Amino acid sequence: MTAKEKKRFAMLSAGPGADLDYISDYYGLSWPLSGAYAGAFESFMRTAPKGRKPQGKLISRIDIEAFMVLNDLSPMKWAAARMGISAGSLGEVLKKIHNIGMLPSRYDVGDGFIADSMQDDLIRHLPGIRFRVFNDNTDFCRRLHAELQKTLSVTVEPLICATSGALGEAPVRFAYDFDCITLKPLSLHHALWLNFHKPLNLPPDRCSRQYFAKNKGMLSAFLLNPGEGSAETLQEYRRSKVSA
Repeated sequence: MTAKEKKRFAMLSAGPGADLDYISDYYGLSWPLSGAYAGAFESFMRTAPKGRKPQGKLISRIDIEAFMVLNDLSPMKWAAARMGISAGSLGEVLKKIHNIGMLPSRYDVGDGFIADSMQDDLIRHLPGIRFRVFNDNTDFCRRLHAELQKTLSVTVEPLICATSGALGEAPVRFAYDFDCITLKPLSLHHALWLNFHKPLNLPPDRCSRQYFAKNKGMLSAFLLNPGEGSAETLQEYRRSKVSA
């Protein structure tokens, strides 16, 4: 682990607290929130369990994520990743969706948040993928990117899974999420779940299988499903000389 990765790991394993750098780098959010969101989050915090309030200047990432789940929101960075594109590309898509009858203000709701309904609504409005069944997330992303180019004339910046790139896979897999320790883009295929004691109604903390294989001594105690840490499961990741 690098020094920054060790710091993130120590913070994640210690409790729900996160510093401003982590909130910015992992979620892509500026903190504190502003305007109506500041008031809404303050009201939300008055009803949140007191036991998970972190010490000092740390902010509870559990409460940030619970607030997003309650309001059906995702950070733009996360919403873009689920489409296999950069946040900047999602911004370009939002500028053009009025051309297919979608209201940008319904989805780009401010303070770096995107309404969770956007992806499903976008699929329904793109004729080339509206009724398609996809083999996997990479197939979905490849077809979505092509349709965005064809229908909206938006050439997206693909978000590639760092582990897939390190393994030299062809075709390379698109990202869906981010590694909670390295912060690198991560596909569904190469992710495993870590247990940092988040409530079950929140998305799990994900880690690259390759990163886990190279840091198993430190991470194995936090593996949500111990069976995924077997030598057989991690064999292909141990062989790689390139780090994800």
